[in-house]
Formats: sequence, structure tokens, C-alpha cells
Amino acid sequence: MITPFAQQINCLSIYTHFERFANSIMFYWHQANIMNLSTGVFMRMENVTIKPEAFTSKGAQYLIAMLENDLKHRYIGQSINAAKPAKFEHEKSLFLVARKNDVPIGCGGLVYVDEETCEIKRMFVEPHLRGCGIAKKILLVLEEYALEKGFKKIQLETGQHQPEAIVLYEHSGYTRIPCFRQFDGNPHSHCYEKKIVYPCYSSHYLL
Repeated sequence: MITPFAQQINCLSIYTHFERFANSIMFYWHQANIMNLSTGVFMRMENVTIKPEAFTSKGAQYLIAMLENDLKHRYIGQSINAAKPAKFEHEKSLFLVARKNDVPIGCGGLVYVDEETCEIKRMFVEPHLRGCGIAKKILLVLEEYALEKGFKKIQLETGQHQPEAIVLYEHSGYTRIPCFRQFDGNPHSHCYEKKIVYPCYSSHYLL
């Protein structure tokens, strides 16, 4: 069953539709003018979709390569943790790809940790499209999916040289916590957690 809902963002109507199950979750922007917050320029965001794809798909791997290249420039001389496809094979894991006119422009994933906990992984948006709310929408769909799968909390890790990610997560209700699992002791890591309750898509998420 598809549940429609609408949100008013910066006085611009963006209509979203997504199904409750992983294989058919879809987020759709149709003919919406969105302001790029970093440049102050309005962009015509037509035919933008956010929906599940295999982590090994061509579009997903293109975005992962772009992400890893971005991280290498931010963390010069430091090792970058390679993405592990097996993490996204669990039945409760999910990987989303945002496309504009069928061209991949952003991604984000959620992986199973335990029955109560999941982790956000591999969030990325093409640099020239940042500030348009695409990452915010990917995050919202992942949170709704986590809630549907019965998770109680979402954890994530980002780095000290990713200020835009830190702002996104803190503005979305994530609280910084001690670094967990493989990030414990890493001075460059910032770890966050959020308890999730229904509904995820409240007015709190409006830009």
C-alpha cells in the first residue's frame, strides 16, 4: 500500500510517495524549484527519484567511487575504510540511489547491526547538487524504513572534515555518542545516534 504525503519546504511543494517495503520504496520530486542553500541559486529538480538499488549496481558503484575519492581529498594520507557489499546483503539492510533523469546523483544505505540497531552508511550527494535537500530526503527514507523494520535506534559515523554531514545529522535530531565498534579510538570520527519513533517525517524535518 502506498502512503502519499506532502511537505512544504521553503514555501515550495515537494510531493513524496514511498511504499512500506524495501523493494518498492520510492521518493519522487516532480517539477519542484529548490534553492541550493550554498549558492542561493534556484535549481529545477525535475524527475528526481530515490529508490532501492543493489549495492553492486553500476550506478551505486559510480557513487561509491565518487564518495571514496571525496574522502581521500578530505583525509589526505589517511586510510579510507572500503565499502563492504556483504553488509547490504542482509534482509533488513537497504541501499538507496537518488537519480535525476535516470543519472545517479546521490546515495545512502542502512545496514543491520542487531535487532534493535541499524547503521547509516555511504551517504553521498554530487558536490554541485549539495544544499538542495537531497541528502535530507535520503536520510528521511532510510529512517522510515528503519522504523518499518522494527529498529529502535540508528547509529552512524562521519568525520571531523565533513562539516556538511555533521550539520545534517545534528539538525535531524542525532546526538553525538562515544565512538562505537571499528571507530572506537579514531580521533577523526564523530559518531551519532538517534532513537526513532513514529512518525519519522514530522515537521522536525522541514528545512
